[in-house]
This record gives sequence, C-alpha cells and structure tokens, in this order.
Amino acid sequence: MRGQLPEPTPKVLVFTAATPEAGTTTVLLNLAVTLAHEAGPRVLVVDANVTRAGVAKKLALKPTPGLAEVLALQVPLAWAVQATVVPNLQVLTAGTAAADTPKLLGDELTKLVGQLRQWYDWVLIDAGVWGGVPERDAACPAADAVYLVSREADVDRSEFAGLRAG
Repeated sequence: MRGQLPEPTPKVLVFTAATPEAGTTTVLLNLAVTLAHEAGPRVLVVDANVTRAGVAKKLALKPTPGLAEVLALQVPLAWAVQATVVPNLQVLTAGTAAADTPKLLGDELTKLVGQLRQWYDWVLIDAGVWGGVPERDAACPAADAVYLVSREADVDRSEFAGLRAG
C-alpha cells in the first residue's frame, strides 16, 4: 500500500464494504496498529460507521463522545479523541447518532478531515457499508484512497459487482 500513495503528506484512507460483516473494522484496526508501531507516526482511527459502530467496543473505549457529537458541535474534537493502549494510536469513536447526523456527515466530514490532516500522519476512516449513509459516502473525495473490503465468498454477489464496476 505504501507505494500506492504519494509521500510524505498525511494520508487519509477510507475503508468501506459492499455488504455487512465484511470485516472492514478488523482490517482497518490491523492496519492502524501496524502503522502506529512503525517509526512513531501519529495515527487516528475515525469510526464514521454511525449506523453500526464497532471501533469503541473492539478497543474497549468509551463510545461517546465521538464523531456525531463533534460534528454537531456539542464537544470539541480534542475532548472526543481517545488514546488507546497502542502508542501513537488514537480513536474518534462514532458517538451517538442523532437524526441530523447523516446530514452533518455530508456537510462537515470533509472539513474535519482537512483539520485532521494537520494533526495526524495517518487518518483511517471506518465508513461501514457503502451506500448505507450516502451523505458519508459523498465525503470520500476528501480521502487519498478508498478501500473496499470484502470476504472472498462475497465477490460474486451483486452488491460487490456493482461497486467494482463503478
């Protein structure tokens, strides 16, 4: 993956899936831990999967405040970011989604990504299932790359074929 992205600017990667239970969060967290163990880059995981958040539970972190509260301007970003047991790895959990969270994702996530680029060497965003929150998906151009995670058994499913063609 290192050869796929320009150096040395901060990298923002979005991880998404064609179907639920594809392992997107697991793949993202494995990469995040690996990157954080390298020569000290600052790594942030953002759980933008507000409909099915999983990062906080997998890392035994408080689920709130998180992204939803930051985008709604209920808490400052610095108060919502949590340290992990892995040095150099921090997390912005999904938080508690409200009725306006999808709209805020579409309106504000791109701006937030710009801010995060200044503070972190790597920003890995868990976006859940592609199309689940179209407003969130619209923010993908703010990333340097979008990775589609899929189980091998799902490669022939119609959802995956449609994404692959796009």
